[in-house]
Amino acid sequence: PVLEELNFKKFLNNDNISFTQKLHPVYKAIKETRKKLDKEKSLIGFIGAPWTLLIYMLGAKDSKKEINYKKIKTKEFEVNLILDKLNFNPALASGPFITTTNDLIALAIYFIVALVLGGI
Repeated sequence: PVLEELNFKKFLNNDNISFTQKLHPVYKAIKETRKKLDKEKSLIGFIGAPWTLLIYMLGAKDSKKEINYKKIKTKEFEVNLILDKLNFNPALASGPFITTTNDLIALAIYFIVALVLGGI
């Protein structure tokens, strides 16, 4: 749900201390989850959280299962401001999109090979 329109001026004027304080509940939840998880399990799934927040901040969530990528593309300047404010490395920030693209390409290759070899 959209609670209010994103106020970029307010967002960008956050200092590091107040911003960190606002995120304290998230850090606490991750810490508690880590304590309760088997030590062999990874918390790598939490890397998606910044993208989830970004999608909601930009109002790009069309439905429960659909994201409006065109809206994200039209707000490229805002995306870069947010990532810069969060001190995100662009190479790391693009990870979910690159992974998804690689998965789709691999799946397409798999089906093409199956089609050629299996005569499906």
